Amino acid sequence: MSKELVFNALGQLLQDQVGFRLFTITRVVPGTQEVERIYTTDPATYPVTGRKPILPDAWTEQVLIQRQPFLARQAADFKPYFPDHDKLVQMGLGCVINFPVSSEQGELLGTINLLDAPGQYQDDTVARCAALQSEVRQAFAHFNTAHP
Repeated sequence: MSKELVFNALGQLLQDQVGFRLFTITRVVPGTQEVERIYTTDPATYPVTGRKPILPDAWTEQVLIQRQPFLARQAADFKPYFPDHDKLVQMGLGCVINFPVSSEQGELLGTINLLDAPGQYQDDTVARCAALQSEVRQAFAHFNTAHP
């Protein structure tokens, strides 16, 4: 099964269970201090292979170091961490969940990133994401098999 089919199926599951207007997946690029987008539902605006540096900030500490989800219920909550904040707001996106994905051995693989209209995500939304951790890991495992 292709990466695209696996990630599309994961996206449909997340849409059914959580909901989103924009869904992306990033992976930590081995040997770098960067993350790379490996899937997107909006390739024109957020293309695959787009890279961003891992910055030393509170978001990085929470999501990539402590491996805890980041929930921003409104745009002001993610403004300090997202350089593309204004573009996201113009797209009607005002809440975010960034969910870290680790292997069963504890290695950080990357994040799933869900964005929607302001106020759409709450604590229970994060819990619904957490309940899908096994499916998310499987999708990452499939990608990593094809792209070591």
